[in-house]
Amino acid sequence: MKKNIIALLLICCNSIAYSQVKTDFGARGHIDFIKSYDKVLIGAHTEYRANNYLRSTDNWFVAVNGGYTPTKWLSTILQYEYWGYTNTHKIVPIITGTLKSGDLSVALREKYELAIDNKTTHTLRSRIRAAYNIKNTIFSPHISYEFFNSLEGRGWLRSYHIIGTILNFTEHHSLDVFYLYHLYRGEDSDTGCHIIGVGYNITF
Repeated sequence: MKKNIIALLLICCNSIAYSQVKTDFGARGHIDFIKSYDKVLIGAHTEYRANNYLRSTDNWFVAVNGGYTPTKWLSTILQYEYWGYTNTHKIVPIITGTLKSGDLSVALREKYELAIDNKTTHTLRSRIRAAYNIKNTIFSPHISYEFFNSLEGRGWLRSYHIIGTILNFTEHHSLDVFYLYHLYRGEDSDTGCHIIGVGYNITF
C-alpha cells in the first residue's frame, strides 16, 4: 500500500505537460507560529516570494488562523490572509483528513479561497500529501501535488508539485526545506517556475 501511494504521488508530481512552457526561477521563505490548546490551535504565518530569476518580488503575505481538531484524523482551520503586493484580502477555510500507517501519513486537504481586491474570486485548492518519519533521525521527507480550480467557470488555474523534507530539530523548532515546481496558466502560454523554499516552524 505504501509503495502504491508513493508511486501515485510521483506520477502526479511528474504529470507536468511536455508542451512548450515559459520557464522561471524563484524562491520562497516563511515563518509559522503555532500554539495549541488540546484540540484548539491558533497561529500566525508570514511569507515572502521572489520570481523573475530572483530579480523581482512576486508577493508577500501575512496570515492569522484558528483551528479545531475534532478527531485524530480530521482537522479544520479558518484563516485570514493579507497579500501586500496586490492589496488582496483572503478568507480561507481549510479541512484536512489524514490517514496513518506506521511512520507513513497521507493527507487530503481541501482549501477554499475567497479573495477580495478590486473584484471577488473563488478558488478551490485540492492537495494530496504523503510524509514519512524516518526513525532515529531528524528527517521527515514529504511529497505532494496540489491543483487550483476556479469556481467561476475558468477551470484549472495552476498546480504545485512539491518534494522536500522537514528537519525536526527539537519538539518546538523545525525547518521545512523543499523544491516546488509551480505550473500556472498565462494569457498566451503556461509558465513553469522552479522554486526553492525554506520554512521555519515554531510551536508552543
